[in-house]
Amino acid sequence: MEFWKDVKLLIVHNHDPYFIVVDLKDIEWHKHFHSRDYRESDGKMFEQWNFANIQKDIKSLFPDLTDDIINKAIAMIPKQ
Repeated sequence: MEFWKDVKLLIVHNHDPYFIVVDLKDIEWHKHFHSRDYRESDGKMFEQWNFANIQKDIKSLFPDLTDDIINKAIAMIPKQ
Protein backbone atom coordinates (compact mmCIF):
# COMPACT_ATOMS: atom_id res chain seq x y z
CA MET A 1 0.00 0.00 0.00
CA GLU A 2 2.96 2.29 0.57
CA PHE A 3 3.94 2.41 -3.12
CA TRP A 4 0.55 2.06 -4.81
CA LYS A 5 -1.58 4.78 -3.20
CA ASP A 6 -3.26 5.76 -6.50
CA VAL A 7 -4.49 2.21 -7.13
CA LYS A 8 -8.16 1.32 -6.91
CA LEU A 9 -9.04 -2.17 -5.78
CA LEU A 10 -12.06 -3.63 -7.56
CA ILE A 11 -13.65 -6.44 -5.55
CA VAL A 12 -16.14 -8.84 -7.14
CA HIS A 13 -18.52 -10.83 -4.92
CA ASN A 14 -21.03 -13.51 -5.84
CA HIS A 15 -23.61 -11.65 -3.73
CA ASP A 16 -24.84 -8.10 -3.33
CA PRO A 17 -22.99 -5.76 -3.48
CA TYR A 18 -21.47 -7.53 -6.46
CA PHE A 19 -18.84 -4.90 -7.21
CA ILE A 20 -17.12 -2.53 -4.82
CA VAL A 21 -14.23 -0.15 -5.28
CA VAL A 22 -11.69 0.69 -2.59
CA ASP A 23 -9.00 3.35 -2.91
CA LEU A 24 -5.77 1.90 -1.52
CA LYS A 25 -4.89 5.29 -0.04
CA ASP A 26 -7.94 4.97 2.24
CA ILE A 27 -6.98 1.58 3.71
CA GLU A 28 -5.60 1.58 7.23
CA TRP A 29 -4.14 -1.80 8.14
CA HIS A 30 -4.99 -1.64 11.86
CA LYS A 31 -8.51 -0.43 11.11
CA HIS A 32 -9.61 -2.47 8.08
CA PHE A 33 -7.75 -5.78 8.46
CA HIS A 34 -9.91 -8.32 10.27
CA SER A 35 -8.20 -11.71 10.35
CA ARG A 36 -6.03 -14.26 8.59
CA ASP A 37 -6.94 -17.94 8.36
CA TYR A 38 -4.95 -20.92 7.12
CA ARG A 39 -6.78 -23.87 5.58
CA GLU A 40 -4.69 -26.98 6.13
CA SER A 41 -6.61 -29.10 3.60
CA ASP A 42 -5.15 -27.23 0.64
CA GLY A 43 -2.53 -24.99 2.24
CA LYS A 44 -4.27 -21.74 1.28
CA MET A 45 -4.17 -18.57 3.34
CA PHE A 46 -7.22 -16.31 3.51
CA GLU A 47 -7.39 -12.74 4.75
CA GLN A 48 -10.57 -10.98 5.76
CA TRP A 49 -10.90 -7.23 5.51
CA ASN A 50 -13.69 -4.83 6.40
CA PHE A 51 -13.99 -1.94 3.96
CA ALA A 52 -17.51 -0.93 5.06
CA ASN A 53 -16.75 2.76 5.60
CA ILE A 54 -14.45 3.26 2.62
CA GLN A 55 -15.97 1.12 -0.12
CA LYS A 56 -17.64 2.81 -3.07
CA ASP A 57 -20.07 1.71 -5.73
CA ILE A 58 -18.57 0.63 -9.07
CA LYS A 59 -20.27 3.60 -10.75
CA SER A 60 -17.97 5.90 -8.81
CA LEU A 61 -15.11 4.46 -10.88
CA PHE A 62 -17.05 3.87 -14.11
CA PRO A 63 -19.92 6.40 -14.11
CA ASP A 64 -21.01 5.54 -17.68
CA LEU A 65 -21.85 1.91 -16.83
CA THR A 66 -25.48 1.18 -17.49
CA ASP A 67 -27.57 -1.08 -15.29
CA ASP A 68 -27.91 -3.43 -18.28
CA ILE A 69 -24.11 -3.85 -18.54
CA ILE A 70 -23.80 -4.33 -14.78
CA ASN A 71 -26.53 -6.99 -14.81
CA LYS A 72 -24.77 -8.82 -17.68
CA ALA A 73 -21.54 -8.76 -15.67
CA ILE A 74 -23.35 -10.08 -12.58
CA ALA A 75 -24.74 -12.96 -14.65
CA MET A 76 -21.15 -14.00 -15.50
CA ILE A 77 -20.06 -14.28 -11.86
CA PRO A 78 -19.88 -17.91 -10.69
CA LYS A 79 -22.34 -18.48 -7.84
CA GLN A 80 -20.05 -20.92 -5.94
